[in-house]
Amino acid sequence: MVKPPNQEDSDFDWAPYQDLPKEANHMADMVASWDAPKSVVNAVRYSKRITSVWLSDVPDMKTLHQGRIIFIGDSGHGVPSSQGQGLSQVRTLQNSAGGQYGGVDCSWTCHQTLEDCAVLNELINFPGFADGDHKTVFKLFDDIRLPRVHSVAARSRMIWKTTHSSSYFGMRAGRIFLRTLFGIMNFFKIEDDIFGYKCDRDIAKALEKYRKQWPRRHQQPETSCLMWGETAHFDKPGSIIYFREHLFRIHVYW
Repeated sequence: MVKPPNQEDSDFDWAPYQDLPKEANHMADMVASWDAPKSVVNAVRYSKRITSVWLSDVPDMKTLHQGRIIFIGDSGHGVPSSQGQGLSQVRTLQNSAGGQYGGVDCSWTCHQTLEDCAVLNELINFPGFADGDHKTVFKLFDDIRLPRVHSVAARSRMIWKTTHSSSYFGMRAGRIFLRTLFGIMNFFKIEDDIFGYKCDRDIAKALEKYRKQWPRRHQQPETSCLMWGETAHFDKPGSIIYFREHLFRIHVYW
């Protein structure tokens, strides 16, 4: 993150940009003082938006996989960190002392990435998936994760708009509103589905639905599994161990 010298001591999360061209020119002049190429200076000078912190807001995706590649973390649902959460605040940090908003810790974390991994781990370990049907695995992953990540993204974007304003009055009003909101939540120890979410409940619902739709697929012998139409034992390629290591190619972008 780069800030002009006159804003070094300011609260960058709430820095108002009343005049975007003026702020962009300040930034561009500073970059030019570093002997940066003219093209880089102009890219800053004529920018359409100034973001206080480095982040990527990934548009909502209809699916979190393509082929045998599954997207977790920022690669699938990067959103502004406007809820004190990198992507979703870890529950144990909720009431940490010294938080910016009424005691709520605003440290960046990657809880939703951990949620993704927890869900995927449960799906891979589920006996009914040992037949190599990765499409079913990934479809269930979407069923479990997409509603959650889209909900978090929508709230984050709403709060992000509140925290940034083109006027000083709008900035102050937004700050007072959020401080009051988070202060009340912290005082009454209110946990909504952002802070108190447990992915195991959604996993259980999805797997129960799967069991009802495909009851026979859970009657595989414990010592072998069906892989791409062939019987494979656990000590041979094609087993569930081999399946875990080679079928899933997980990409995580930090």
